[in-house]
Amino acid sequence: MKTKDKILYKSIELFNQSGSQSVSTNHIAEALGISIGNLYYHFKSKEEIIRAILDKIDQISSLSAFLEVETPETLSLIQRIFEATFRIQYEFRFFHNEIVSLLKNDPLLRTRYEKFKNKRFVELQQLVKNLIQSGTLQDIPFDSYHNLLEAEWLILSFWLPKLEMEGKALHESEIKRGIIILFELFLPYTTEKGKEEYHAWRERWQPAAV
Repeated sequence: MKTKDKILYKSIELFNQSGSQSVSTNHIAEALGISIGNLYYHFKSKEEIIRAILDKIDQISSLSAFLEVETPETLSLIQRIFEATFRIQYEFRFFHNEIVSLLKNDPLLRTRYEKFKNKRFVELQQLVKNLIQSGTLQDIPFDSYHNLLEAEWLILSFWLPKLEMEGKALHESEIKRGIIILFELFLPYTTEKGKEEYHAWRERWQPAAV
């Protein structure tokens, strides 16, 4: 593994353990057994490391591969999308837990995050369009779905920080609970076909006991 990648992965590990504010570039260099000069050759500051981490989150968060899959199991596919999103959040949990302060303190990071959010939002829009085309959601003016998408985004983005505030870990039961809440936001917009699909899916996929 290249030194730059080692720095990135060690930073993620330390930030997740202690929070980014408690970890300095000196701590990262010491944990890797490299000089601080070697670290600064690859990243000029801790802020630059965090920006690179967001780039990595962006790379692995794309829904495009999911959206290109043609399957009659529409809700099962969406379930996998939501599961993958929550697991990515856990892998980079410091970022999601500290997002407000991170964006407030780094205008460049805020700009990158806005681009990241816009890409994910476009993908969520495509997801809704796919559900309309499959007959799962009502074919109503697309603007009517805007508030729904905002709510979906908020839960996808802040489910992990919510658990953190409650002193809970991201166990399987909490992943499933979050996914069910996300699905239930769609319910008022579903067709009769969509409601049947949802109830059939719930019977197959019950949350584990906490």
